Amino acid sequence: MNIAENIKTKPTFACENCFKDTKTVIKEFFDYVDCNKDGNISAENLYWGMTNMKDLPHPKTTTTMVNDFVLNTMEHKTAALDFIDFSFGLLVGMYERVISKEELSEV
Repeated sequence: MNIAENIKTKPTFACENCFKDTKTVIKEFFDYVDCNKDGNISAENLYWGMTNMKDLPHPKTTTTMVNDFVLNTMEHKTAALDFIDFSFGLLVGMYERVISKEELSEV
């Protein structure tokens, strides 16, 4: 079962603190990027939010990177991401870049 299938399954128990710190950091970043506070972020919001941040590990943010992320992550045809879609996109993207059949990368 891959992560996309796994996230749709209903757990038999309620996990109160699963990824608590990760959720907090993602929520803080989402709130920072959600400039108009409507609960959705567009590619433009994400691009300007990331270009205004200091000390990013990958300092060059391009419109192509941000557009690809939003297009591949959005569930509905809104051209925007709510917090759940945004979190899912970040976690799936990290999972795909770090875990392979052969090894677990430290990147």
